[in-house]
Amino acid sequence: MQTALITGSAGGIGVALCRAFRSAGYRTVGLDIELAGADCDAFIEMDLERFCIDEQYRSAAKTQLITEMDSATLRVLVNNAAVQILGDSSKLTVATWQKTLHVNVLAPFFLSQTLLEHLEHTGGSIVNIASIHASLTKPGFVAYATSKAALVGLTRTMAVALGGVSGSTPFVQRL
Repeated sequence: MQTALITGSAGGIGVALCRAFRSAGYRTVGLDIELAGADCDAFIEMDLERFCIDEQYRSAAKTQLITEMDSATLRVLVNNAAVQILGDSSKLTVATWQKTLHVNVLAPFFLSQTLLEHLEHTGGSIVNIASIHASLTKPGFVAYATSKAALVGLTRTMAVALGGVSGSTPFVQRL
């Protein structure tokens, strides 16, 4: 049975992703800061901001990920988790920016990096969930929109580096 690891599995989109992958025959492993609401076969509790900034936490989390994942079956990593801290540009703090960028951009990169060898072994895929706010946004979304635009850029460059595709192919789409 193929496995899909889905971050942000306790939120609305995450729950729907877990259900969709399960109905397609995948074993689903959810990853979120808390279990409440998750609908998956297995669950890993993880704080993605801490994963980005605390080396000891990241090391322990990597061990937990590798232990939970059957490397022979990991087929999909879905980087869905995100924080959406809204606010007027004049009032956003350094802490707000850091949390947004850690969870929405750096965590997908570091999780991809951690699981890349396993995904390459199975011919797997990485799916990064962006937002319409990456290109069309509205007031109050400056940190979130910026982070999602960065995630689109990260996805594009990783696709070119890892998949050998050009940046103009439809392989990388804004979701």
